[in-house]
Amino acid sequence: MLGQVLRGLMRGRSAPVGMARPGFATPPAAPAPRTAMPMLQALASRVAAGLQQAPGDNFDAERWGDERGPRAMEASRAVSEQCLTTLLQWPAEFQAAWQRFEDETSRSLFIDLLAYRLLGHRHVRLPLDAARHWHQRARAAAMAFAPSQISGPFGAMQRFRVEFAGAPIVLDAYPGNVAWTFLLGQYHFSRGAVTVAPHAGDVVIDAGACFGDTALAFADSVGGKGRVHAFEVDAGNLQVAQCNLSANAALSARVEMHERALGRESGTLYLHGSGPGARVLSQPGGLPVTVTRIDDFVAEAGLPRVDFVKMDIEGAEFDALQGAVETIGRWRPRLAVSVYHHVGDLARIANWIAGLGLGYRLYLEHYTIHHEETVLYALPAGARLQCPPQ
Repeated sequence: MLGQVLRGLMRGRSAPVGMARPGFATPPAAPAPRTAMPMLQALASRVAAGLQQAPGDNFDAERWGDERGPRAMEASRAVSEQCLTTLLQWPAEFQAAWQRFEDETSRSLFIDLLAYRLLGHRHVRLPLDAARHWHQRARAAAMAFAPSQISGPFGAMQRFRVEFAGAPIVLDAYPGNVAWTFLLGQYHFSRGAVTVAPHAGDVVIDAGACFGDTALAFADSVGGKGRVHAFEVDAGNLQVAQCNLSANAALSARVEMHERALGRESGTLYLHGSGPGARVLSQPGGLPVTVTRIDDFVAEAGLPRVDFVKMDIEGAEFDALQGAVETIGRWRPRLAVSVYHHVGDLARIANWIAGLGLGYRLYLEHYTIHHEETVLYALPAGARLQCPPQ
């Protein structure tokens, strides 16, 4: 399998007929000559280097269990096969997306993420500093001060006390929620002079509120004059989120929770699964749920503007963005969009945002030592950059 990966990337060939397509809206571009695809060359070099490496202490057992167990092995195989299939069928789309990023850090991370998906943790270490990562995970666990009365999808939760943008926050969650949202700053991007995050007074859309931790963090960031519109459809997630909002009265006054999914068209779709990984799909068989276009919601709610949009909705991000095209065109909100649920989203979402012609500057960040939790940040043209500290 590893030999196939390397040979396919070096040749820049297309996928065999019949292999699954990632859902790009346009037909695949004709394969470009290898010399015209520096991204593919860089990835092939990264894969070749990875095949010679065997980094230790590079597996998240808290997330995946036994390193050699069936769950971890099957997930790694599926991620690798999906990545290879998608890359070989859509090389021009990945090349275009790679070129759109504003900084070398994002372009390098793009290559590292693809190499990790192809080869896994035994051959590729992602650039997130492992020592800092595990330090923040340990800090998060130490912030628990009492057991929770809530049994969540991954077992008993704990009660945590954290501070984020100034206000003390009490919430029932898992250590990972505290680590990623409040300590590692997921959805609050800062690199050099560039910041993509909610500001004081902002109107925020939080698509995929889950346990309410991100809604509380955003409410803390926007202050008393801001507003957070949080969307969640899974009943278990909503129960936890409502409990967390109730425990933080000052912040919850800035949050409106909406029991709706977001999509390309308003109507009805079906919720499959439960918990943080629940997905809204068109296939019947799941629980019917109300789906709303962001554009329709903004008009219905009479929002004065939208300043920041965060999306982590289990692979429905691309559809939800297409349902927000009027909002994005009118208000030019800052965007923080998860692009890890399908490897094709790394390319098609970046290309779609750039294709709007609004001058968005694109950045990529990643928050784990495995393939999950990649966020694409988009800063609108004309947004003022921060001055770096002297």
